[in-house]
Amino acid sequence: MNTKNEDSYELWLRYRQIDNPERLTQYRETINEVAIPGTSGTTQIISNELKRSLPVLLAREIPLSKQKPDSNALVVGTINKLEALGVNISQDRCQELGDEGFLITSQLFGENRWIVVTANKETAVLTGTIVVFMRKGTRAHRSIGYVYFTSMLGTNITALFIYRLTGT
Repeated sequence: MNTKNEDSYELWLRYRQIDNPERLTQYRETINEVAIPGTSGTTQIISNELKRSLPVLLAREIPLSKQKPDSNALVVGTINKLEALGVNISQDRCQELGDEGFLITSQLFGENRWIVVTANKETAVLTGTIVVFMRKGTRAHRSIGYVYFTSMLGTNITALFIYRLTGT
């Protein structure tokens, strides 16, 4: 058996160049630059992850900055930080997300399209960023889906019994 040495980090995220030529072209046209406003530790982790993943996935360097992009871009940050760049998320939507939810959306800014990954909390932004670039349909992806489904099912079933505990 001929296997490549990989650390656990590499095994988990496994960044590889997008092998579908049409999809690769689509991604390259969509992401010309990345904007990540902020200076926190979590923002730095997100920035480092994008510096590591995008050149591999797109087979070219992608500039990262904290400034408002002037072309098609990936824009990543908390809702509060992205307001300075002109990204507006409704107050209702912010409340729906809570502390752990994230939003991945596409918005048009002039002639440029931005893929926006945002949330109320930075940890949720980190999760959303990983979700965007994680390979779909792999065994790990399906396993995470099964765990999530089972967890939600268990949560909902146990919630039915809370009624009996309170007596109302």
